[in-house]
Amino acid sequence: MTDTHKTVQYQLRLSPELREKLRQSAEQQNRSMNADIVARLEDSFEAENRSSLANLKIIHLPNGNKRYVFGKLVGAFDIDYTQNLTDLKKDVENCLDILRKSKQLKHRLMFLNKNIHIHQGANHIDVVESGVGTLNWVVVEDHWQPPKEN
Repeated sequence: MTDTHKTVQYQLRLSPELREKLRQSAEQQNRSMNADIVARLEDSFEAENRSSLANLKIIHLPNGNKRYVFGKLVGAFDIDYTQNLTDLKKDVENCLDILRKSKQLKHRLMFLNKNIHIHQGANHIDVVESGVGTLNWVVVEDHWQPPKEN
């Protein structure tokens, strides 16, 4: 159990419907509502980390190099990941614009109070938040492979 002197209290506003769902969940799990809320929050961060690894693609490029594509949104985009990085960057930008304008609130909230752009280096692109760093939404890395010896 966490030492109560080391925890931070946070007051949270909930709709009556959500509060009732949390109460029922806590009862089913045989724990307090607070413990249930904390467990759900911790699980969401673990799921976030697992989802980026679950969305890993390894692509063999025509030049013999390998391209690693990973991130939370990789599975959401149907993009040709074999194209050159400049064109791929444009496609990722288009997909993000569509999400930004989505009618689904959860998609629009992803962009709330964030200055997002796509950084392109010589061998990679990455969706980043200015002043923060990678969002781990879509990361594309090209990895040089030594030529095979005959």
